[in-house]
Amino acid sequence: MAGQKVGAEIDKSSCIWRMNNAPTKGYEEDVGKRTTVRVVSHTSVPLLLKNPEYFFKETNNTVYVIWGPFRNMRKDGNGIVYNMLKKTVDS
Repeated sequence: MAGQKVGAEIDKSSCIWRMNNAPTKGYEEDVGKRTTVRVVSHTSVPLLLKNPEYFFKETNNTVYVIWGPFRNMRKDGNGIVYNMLKKTVDS
């Protein structure tokens, strides 16, 4: 999408999906500013957590869908990805 300059057109959409850690800042002219839903693979969660202010505090309006195998997402203290996300939310 680099160089396409369709950001304003993308921002007119009612729902804008982003994948994993695809950035918007610095690329607004090409990809727009808004994100409605961000779908994140369990393998990309550590990349997002390296810059939580950018991805998680950027806006209150973004819905995150984090997916991965049950063993990584389980909430009983044994889910590695779940634990990483919970630690970020709780801090």
